[in-house]
Amino acid sequence: MRASCIRVALLIKRREEGLSDADRLVLEDHLASCEKCRQDAFAIDVLGELVDSAASSPLSSGARERAITRAIRDAAGKPLPPVRASRPAATLLVAVAVA
Repeated sequence: MRASCIRVALLIKRREEGLSDADRLVLEDHLASCEKCRQDAFAIDVLGELVDSAASSPLSSGARERAITRAIRDAAGKPLPPVRASRPAATLLVAVAVA
């Protein structure tokens, strides 16, 4: 893993708290050129949305496990979205779970 990827991994984890303009530009520039980090950021966003939706509608533990498994499987088959200037914040806890 390159040093720039390590820095970007930290920025991805801090996105929800908010980034300075300089850090946001570093993150966007790196994601535009690094496929691996872009995939990681996308996975974190997808899982963050899943966590947010699960929090709004309580499920039994079995139903929650099936929903998470299905969402991860579905997200793995989707093409990556184009890089945009801004993206919704991801849940930090999910970033740790993915790593």
